[in-house]
Amino acid sequence: MNLTTRLATALLLLTPAAYACNQPVSVCEQGGPGSFPLVLNRRSASLLVEPGADSAVQLAANNFARGLERISGQAPRRISSLAEAQGNLIIAGSDRRGAVYGLYDLSEKIGVSPWHWFADVPVARKNNLYVAAA
Repeated sequence: MNLTTRLATALLLLTPAAYACNQPVSVCEQGGPGSFPLVLNRRSASLLVEPGADSAVQLAANNFARGLERISGQAPRRISSLAEAQGNLIIAGSDRRGAVYGLYDLSEKIGVSPWHWFADVPVARKNNLYVAAA
């Protein structure tokens, strides 16, 4: 199983126990060895979406970007190539539905309610937010 598949699988299998920040691939406000900063000093991580991605994946990625902006106060920088990326958190699925699920699942883990757009559920601002290493 390659790294992308393992990471995608781990993201899809997150459970409420992951909120304790002592489990692999959990989301927390303090970084640890190998963790990936989604928000660092109120700045969102850059976002790359594969140019030929399905429209559903692009929509979910745009919603994820807005979620990061709500949390950090700044929109993530959009990059156009993997060479511009620093670090490598990859959200992938075996098909477009898996990728969309991974994005929305991570959005929920970072504190963006799926009901934000419908019921104005507030999003708490964070100075730092990390995905713990697997």
